[in-house]
Amino acid sequence: MNDLMDEMTEFLIQSYSRVQDEEKVHPKRSALPMFTNAYAAVRSQCVNFTSLVIRGVFETTDDASLPKLPHSPLMKPYFDGKMPGVFLLDLAAEAWSDSEATFQETFAPFVQCLVAEVRSASIVDAAYTPSIKALMDLCDIKLAGNLRPICTMMTKMSEWLPDEVAQGCGGRELKAVSLLGPFLAVTVFAEEDPTVAEKFFPGKQSQATVRSLTGSLQRELELLRVTLHKIIHAIVANPSSRDAGLVYIQEVLERNVKRQQIQVEERAVAGDGFMLNFLTVMQKLSEKIRMEKVDQFYIHSEKSRVNISEDTRLNMTSSEAKEWLEGHEWKESYGFPTECWHLTLYAHHLSVMPCIRKYQRRLRAIRELHKMIEELEKTETAWRNHPTAGRNRALLKKWKSQAKKLNKSKACADIGLLDTNLFQRCFAFYSTVTEYLFMALAEGQKRKKAASSKEGSPEKSNSDAGQVAGPSTSSSDEAMASVAEAAPQATTTDTTSSSSSSFLSTTSIGGITIQFPMPAEAGDMFSALPEWIIEDVADFTLFSLQ
Repeated sequence: MNDLMDEMTEFLIQSYSRVQDEEKVHPKRSALPMFTNAYAAVRSQCVNFTSLVIRGVFETTDDASLPKLPHSPLMKPYFDGKMPGVFLLDLAAEAWSDSEATFQETFAPFVQCLVAEVRSASIVDAAYTPSIKALMDLCDIKLAGNLRPICTMMTKMSEWLPDEVAQGCGGRELKAVSLLGPFLAVTVFAEEDPTVAEKFFPGKQSQATVRSLTGSLQRELELLRVTLHKIIHAIVANPSSRDAGLVYIQEVLERNVKRQQIQVEERAVAGDGFMLNFLTVMQKLSEKIRMEKVDQFYIHSEKSRVNISEDTRLNMTSSEAKEWLEGHEWKESYGFPTECWHLTLYAHHLSVMPCIRKYQRRLRAIRELHKMIEELEKTETAWRNHPTAGRNRALLKKWKSQAKKLNKSKACADIGLLDTNLFQRCFAFYSTVTEYLFMALAEGQKRKKAASSKEGSPEKSNSDAGQVAGPSTSSSDEAMASVAEAAPQATTTDTTSSSSSSFLSTTSIGGITIQFPMPAEAGDMFSALPEWIIEDVADFTLFSLQ
């Protein structure tokens, strides 16, 4: 029956194409109202009958006892390049105007087939490329009112975000069974896709070959990640699917929270390739966010999609943080810039940082293996005729085999992790994190100043503590006012204070103006932040320098 559906759909698409060809060949005649109406009617009939064929209206036999695999007659003409570009748009508009159920019956099988194609694909053969491009084209379809119906339909499908089946293994499951999981799971890491090491690193390669392979695979990964960003951006840009998109992002992070542990159960979480692809999407989503639009209290609120209740704070216990936040007037909702930026911050903590730690452990293991092999080979003359010679030779063979596997794994990890584009995006985001930290310092200083003025206490001299000024989360006007207040104070200090004030220096970081040395007390806003924020910035910087 599927073959008959394919034949009928192919004939209807060809008829639609012939109408377009006729209009191009005879433009003057096609402009006449009689022909214009006739061509419009033919196109409409082709689209309507295609929708009926896909929905199975013309099926003569239907054995409900047999399970049906996903099948869409749109796959073959699309992949063969025989489908006119505007055909999908007309089909979507016609199906959506009928009903949402009709639209889902028409396009859901197409999306399911694309997911099935990618699930069995690998970066080695690049078989995923047509499917991910098709999904991007589907997500780009817009109807009246800037509506993206495919995005809305995808977030309502049962495959969008399945419930966790095996307790504690949600991260691994999400990569395999969720709608976007197979697209995000395309990887070069040998632990997730052994065919990469077998194909590109079968033996010892020259440096020139390795550089060529690295550049080629990194460019392919970058193209994949750009396409993934366009798909997820379309989902979160569409009002009716934005919340579902954010929930999916939140679930990816929550189900992989164990990746932050020192010892990670790899079978329970998503792999490094999945998380780095996901991280790149988040980086691209947040790259145009201005820090003055990010609410600093969001990470502490109950509505935050980033849970830090169990995390160690910089200079505050959990009970002290809870007491500090009591009585704070929380917002009813937070904007997309605030949520997206904090989710991206957490994504760095759960993706690139565990990858770096794993990479460093692999390097140590390789060094130790080579050291043991060298030591045992140096003493071969001593144990060659010894009863333990057989055991030592077996150990040498085992260690060399392990070292070979680790070297292949390292070569694949070099491609996936040591990527210039990835590092540049990480540095760009961590520069906004630095600005975020100074904003927290500025907020703490502003609150302390407001409290001291309310108590009527005299102002202290600024000669022994620097001033911090910057944009708060309330408005940028207050930020500029605080900067303006700090400037004359600094000038007065230089002229009236002791000679030690001559060592004060002022600098600007983003929209923050600060003076060094910094104040001795950071303030509650800064102290309540989780310590992994600063640790991640420091660890990433050290790794990049090494």
